[in-house]
Amino acid sequence: MERALEALSALSFVAHRDALDALPALQHHGEDVVLRWLDAARRLFEHDREAGKAFIRGSRDAEKVSETVLSWTGQALAFLQWPAPAPAVEGFMKNLPRAFGSLGHAGERRWAEIGLLWYSRHAESGRAYFAAPVLDLASRQGITGIEQLCTPLEELYESRKLMLVTVLAGAVRVRNLLGAQAILPWAARGADILQSGRARGEAYFRLESEESLSVLLDHLPGFRMSERNRLLSLLLDIWYERQFELRESSWSPEKGRPFVETDGRTVFIPAVMPDRDEAILAVLHAAGHLAFGGFDRAALQTVFSEAGSITPSWPLPSSCVSRQASGKSASAAARFRRRLHGAASSRITTAGAITARQRSDSMARIESSASCGVAACTPSAASSARRLASGTSWRWPQIS
Repeated sequence: MERALEALSALSFVAHRDALDALPALQHHGEDVVLRWLDAARRLFEHDREAGKAFIRGSRDAEKVSETVLSWTGQALAFLQWPAPAPAVEGFMKNLPRAFGSLGHAGERRWAEIGLLWYSRHAESGRAYFAAPVLDLASRQGITGIEQLCTPLEELYESRKLMLVTVLAGAVRVRNLLGAQAILPWAARGADILQSGRARGEAYFRLESEESLSVLLDHLPGFRMSERNRLLSLLLDIWYERQFELRESSWSPEKGRPFVETDGRTVFIPAVMPDRDEAILAVLHAAGHLAFGGFDRAALQTVFSEAGSITPSWPLPSSCVSRQASGKSASAAARFRRRLHGAASSRITTAGAITARQRSDSMARIESSASCGVAACTPSAASSARRLASGTSWRWPQIS
């Protein structure tokens, strides 16, 4: 062991120092195991100094989780067959503890096997694989999740020579959004686009192009807002006795949970919402701010003035005019900013009851729309309006 440490010291003082730091965690495995580990560290350091450093410095954590040494030491030695493997070795050693902890010993072997196979095909793809966090690749499904992710990509490599480094990040997000079955058609479409132009294809795989987002939205599960635009407009007309402009927002799956927005003039709706009830409540809430002055007028004037824009003029009910801020614009603006995305305004529920005459007018408008061919949503909406007119409790229209 002393001779092995001397040989390592002759190569680098830093490598010798790091090896001495790691030895206490490895010595209980026996001298033979330690000698083989020191030999591997020396060979990796001779091949690529940065790779040797990454191996030595990551050994303590790897041994702590795996409670073994020789298995991952042998895997690290596989990188000796390729030039400049330092980035891949660094990613491999960094992910080792998590791989053993979340995948188990058998799963870790399979994870390393897949990565080494990709490295043999294309060095950049191998580096991208080992740099990706194990938990992102597995997606709470263990090694099965990694295999489900990589199997269609291997098929496309064999048939279209599509490299993993090009598609991996986007494929992880597509799998998380739509399931493993969506990876192959999405990636195959991207391979076709890549043939027509590299920049266009890379933007597709990064989920930055309109084509890629369109494919995702077409397959994204949930309540499709754009297809129910007319129904949502009718509901707002009944609820608030006024017309609202509904437009599709710029939301995309990459931005996280979908939500309804407003700029003070228009209600912007995402392409999909998780379910019907959440969609209707979100639209009613955003429109309620416009209808009942959910934002202080003085604060809005200050904020829009600072932004160099004209404050939108809303037709507010007389019962809400007295609620507008009369002064202290600066402090009101600060309060507005703090609660801009806060809880629902209580003003919506206290604006006053709909009169019997208003309910009758709403029912007449809905039934008039029914005669215009809005068959998918009108019958249920009309029956709901009748319940309003008769004073019975409100229920959401049933939406297919």
